[in-house]
Amino acid sequence: MDFCGGERVKVRHRTAAFVVIVIAVAVTLTVTLRLTFLGPASPEATMWQIASQLHAPGDTTTETAAASPVPAAWQIRQQILSLLQKGETQQQILSQLQDEYGPTILANPSLAGFGAWVWILPPVAVMLLFVIIAGILISRLKRDGRPMRAIQTFHQDDPIVQEIDEDELSTFRTYL
Repeated sequence: MDFCGGERVKVRHRTAAFVVIVIAVAVTLTVTLRLTFLGPASPEATMWQIASQLHAPGDTTTETAAASPVPAAWQIRQQILSLLQKGETQQQILSQLQDEYGPTILANPSLAGFGAWVWILPPVAVMLLFVIIAGILISRLKRDGRPMRAIQTFHQDDPIVQEIDEDELSTFRTYL
């Protein structure tokens, strides 16, 4: 095909974007499949992964059980390790610990019940904020545009206004 210079650039941009998307999808699938089917290499690695999703009971900091230095975090890590050695899965361990200590042990809120609102409300609030800001900006632009239109009809008998070429004036009006 014979493309002019602009078309060739557009095709290159589309091709580059397509390649970037394919690479991103491939990397995401590789990491996801690796974690899903192979899992961490050792029980200790799995214990740290699970502990990073939990708070230590009674710990008032925002640290997870993996990062917290309090004795309760050490006990939770040991409990996770013993459950892993018994053959329990990550989901079973999380469920058992949540039943034992309550939902506040989870570092990330559940996607069910009230926890769903914790995940839903922030993006909705941000979108609502953008809509409000856009509405304010649009109303200000409309309001600021009205006085400019009023200037067009002002001083029709002024000699300077009469010297303006009609084509130039129509071009100016299209930009208002």
